Amino acid sequence: MFWSLPSGHRLPVRVVGSVLGPPVPSVPRETVVIFTCLTALLLVLAVAAVCAPDIVRKAAPQCSKDTALSLERRRPARSLPTSTPRTPALAPVLVVDADAGIRDLLHDLLGEAGYAVASHSTSADALAYLRAAHTRHVVLLDYLLPQERATRLLSVVLREEALQRHHYVLLSTVPLEFLPAEEQRLIAATCTTIVRKPFAIDTLLQAVAQAGGAFAQVHLQQLAEHVA
Repeated sequence: MFWSLPSGHRLPVRVVGSVLGPPVPSVPRETVVIFTCLTALLLVLAVAAVCAPDIVRKAAPQCSKDTALSLERRRPARSLPTSTPRTPALAPVLVVDADAGIRDLLHDLLGEAGYAVASHSTSADALAYLRAAHTRHVVLLDYLLPQERATRLLSVVLREEALQRHHYVLLSTVPLEFLPAEEQRLIAATCTTIVRKPFAIDTLLQAVAQAGGAFAQVHLQQLAEHVA
């Protein structure tokens, strides 16, 4: 076999192969078609991988909005109360003590704890204040008041229903079991709490909080009845 040159000369194939390399074999047409299709498919997949996140991000809010609207249409209408009761606040406190220094101390202590505090030195002033009060109070009573004991105030509470909405805390150095029987009966009948003197600050705050908690429970029951 010979390889024809433009000049008209012919060279043997083995000579041409040694100079130009072996002749390139022809590729079948079917192979070219398959290779082209695979290349196009890979290009389409690459474009889809790049554009898919943007498509999802743009479509997601619209889907979420449509779903919410659909659920809103299915949700039955519900009547709401005309006025929403507020969360119960801390019950105000009335301090009844003959010692001005103790009144001021308790006023500052309870005020720093978030309570609204009023104070009086006699049971007569305290009773007048409680009768005029529009809210339930926690009443801190010193056992020994001027010329009388705090149990006299409790006897008035037992007779007047309007005064029984307040909660009374008796501050006493005398244990309950050493008090006269009649005073023990008054304390039990009026659901009065006793805090022994001297007391720790945390003990007093806990007693006031528990007394106010009873008012909060009443408020929650009223709230449940209102919503129902």
